[in-house]
Amino acid sequence: METAVTNVKHTECDEGAGTWNPELLRAMDWKLFEDLCVEVLVAAGYEAESTGAGPDRCVDIRMKTPGAEEADVAVQCKRQKTPVAVKQVREFFGAITTQGYTNGLFITTGGFRKRVLDEFGENGGLRLVTGEQFLEGVADLGTTEAGKLFDFVVRDHADNWRTPTCPACNIKMVVRERKKGKNLGSKFWGCANFGAPQNCRKTFSAKQFPIPEEES
Repeated sequence: METAVTNVKHTECDEGAGTWNPELLRAMDWKLFEDLCVEVLVAAGYEAESTGAGPDRCVDIRMKTPGAEEADVAVQCKRQKTPVAVKQVREFFGAITTQGYTNGLFITTGGFRKRVLDEFGENGGLRLVTGEQFLEGVADLGTTEAGKLFDFVVRDHADNWRTPTCPACNIKMVVRERKKGKNLGSKFWGCANFGAPQNCRKTFSAKQFPIPEEES
């Protein structure tokens, strides 16, 4: 299976929009990274849409290749700094079959552990895409399209492109401070619906999603 998303570290954009780089990918919200993957696949000529499943639910995007009558490729998008572990890829590979897809595309902002490459590197039905390979795919679209995609992330979401989305409520999280315990005073991301009727308790640590200086 060939797609335009296939190693460059920096991708220049037209009209001074900015520069794509691995650090930018790893800094963005996990949900925004999924949305970006959809935009890149569509720009490459595929039909693609988000499943709305949330992080770690295996299939994030359904994609249809030319000639297919329905979505035939399952896509998982993993925004993380550490290499993807084999357990994560095994779970996704199982979902490809159980959910009726013919092929899979696993896109990460980082890389893959050696065990993943040993086990799945030669698997024709599953393509592994690192963050740098993803950026090469963006570069292949041309500087004008790369600029539009950069604007989609950094300008269209200027106020919150780094702010994580709550996987349960699908709303932006807020910075909170621990009021007790050994980590008293430390900052973390909490759902804006905490304390509301939903009382959502989903959190992300500052290590998972660094807190911008202006929020510290």
